Amino acid sequence: MKRSSSLLVLACVLGIAPASRAEGIPVTTCAVTIPAGQQGVLQNDVTCVNRCTLDPDVLCSPGDDEGVCGDGVCRAETLKLEAGAQLDLAGHTITMALHGDGVVCLGPAGNAGRCTVTGPGIFNGAKGAAIASADADLVVANVTIGQCDDAITTRGRLTATGLVTESGRENTIQALGGVRLRHAVIAGDYGIVTDGDVRVTDVDLSAPGGIQAGGRVRGRDLRLSRNADVRGRDVALRGVTVTTEPFVQPPVLVAERTLRLLDSSVAGIESGKRPQLPRTTCDTSTVFGTSSSWGVCSGD
Repeated sequence: MKRSSSLLVLACVLGIAPASRAEGIPVTTCAVTIPAGQQGVLQNDVTCVNRCTLDPDVLCSPGDDEGVCGDGVCRAETLKLEAGAQLDLAGHTITMALHGDGVVCLGPAGNAGRCTVTGPGIFNGAKGAAIASADADLVVANVTIGQCDDAITTRGRLTATGLVTESGRENTIQALGGVRLRHAVIAGDYGIVTDGDVRVTDVDLSAPGGIQAGGRVRGRDLRLSRNADVRGRDVALRGVTVTTEPFVQPPVLVAERTLRLLDSSVAGIESGKRPQLPRTTCDTSTVFGTSSSWGVCSGD
């Protein structure tokens, strides 16, 4: 028997569980940078503040530079991730500084600079973005974002599982390279914005901005409410349902070119080409960019 196997057997006999992975870098404060390719693990709830750059012991508020910070600048603390770094929230909460971001990914554009944030955990915002990057791809899992101007923003791509954005603030998701969402609840005030494609699986979407995609919208099990419109160049979805509310314009699904809905029940649809609607019911249809009807829905 090899030595490593012998040690494993001995550990089991003694009731010692072998470590499944490295513990990571303990994170206890906000102003921390996780090096490239490494993992930080939050040890406690963290509150970020604004500090003067020349004297970090001096707290300040945005706009107080001259009165409080002298020749320095009032700057928000934030957690930073270098390319390939990960942050495990480990069940804790990050409260962001006023006008500051919660986590900033410093990686280069695309997958090469990808950063990962995993929960469970919560971001509480204060007019900043919970998770931000200039160009890198972002991976987010089991995170709740409340009361932020932007929930997540990057010119790269976003892949998110178990993401919850709460209502009451904008909480915009802006990932210009594309968005992939699974098992998510999106309830901010501005929804999802991308120049690329969107793929959804098991998503509750009540953000009034809905989905605004420059590319295709694909997926299944999408539940729409309030006026969460879905807009894309081509839209193909299965299992779409719409919940209507009194005095609220119901969601509309809009495709500049092709629209295909399978096993769905929706309100209004609009498409550039005649829609394909196997086992689907709809209230009204419109030819994209006109007031004409396709004559395929119950109310046409």
